[in-house]
Amino acid sequence: MKKFFVLTLQVIAAGRLGKVKRAQQFQTIKTLHKGYGLVMENRPVLITLLLLFLCLPFASCTAEKNAESTAIVIDAETGAPVEGAVALAQWYYVSFLGLGLGSTLGLEKAAETFSDRKGQVFIDGFWKSKAFNWRNNPKPRLTIYKPGYVLWDSKDICPFGKRTDFDEKNRTVKLLKFETEAARWLKAGYDKGRGGPRQMQDSFYNGCYDSEAGKFGIKFQNIFYKYPRNFELMS
Repeated sequence: MKKFFVLTLQVIAAGRLGKVKRAQQFQTIKTLHKGYGLVMENRPVLITLLLLFLCLPFASCTAEKNAESTAIVIDAETGAPVEGAVALAQWYYVSFLGLGLGSTLGLEKAAETFSDRKGQVFIDGFWKSKAFNWRNNPKPRLTIYKPGYVLWDSKDICPFGKRTDFDEKNRTVKLLKFETEAARWLKAGYDKGRGGPRQMQDSFYNGCYDSEAGKFGIKFQNIFYKYPRNFELMS
């Protein structure tokens, strides 16, 4: 009789425990269903967030590329972007000859590219200066040219003069039409003792272009001298 009573209590307890478990399971299902409903209700929002997350790396790359544009080439007269201008960057290093003997410059590396349809020029590392420049190496030089325009240089002005309107904050390159400038040079008498406008520009080019650049696969010189010299007053 005692055993029967104990067994009865165990069955009752098990039944109550089963009800509790079923209630818990039902509550869990109800919670999951509610969560699923919330997910479904906010599906457009979640999809939008997912797309933004996936596009973030590409947007970062684009922003980084725009931020690192070396220069923007435009026509000085019209202000329109100039596409297809060849841009040459040259990095130099200081080589010490010895105590009391001074120093000399050597070409460390060179790179070239072309301006895009927006006139933008991208050359990796042009504006990045070394954290510790113990040799006091000069800033890299940027030279830009397109047939029909005057050769442009970041350090000097053709046919003579020092450039002061180009730096990391002011990256706009204004190309001048060669025929217009050639006529102005002749009128001002700049050609006296220097030859014609074309020879003046050739001499200027020799001061901008390092003869060692060719070993880096640079084609800038070929492009510069390929331009036909058909302007009578430029000889």
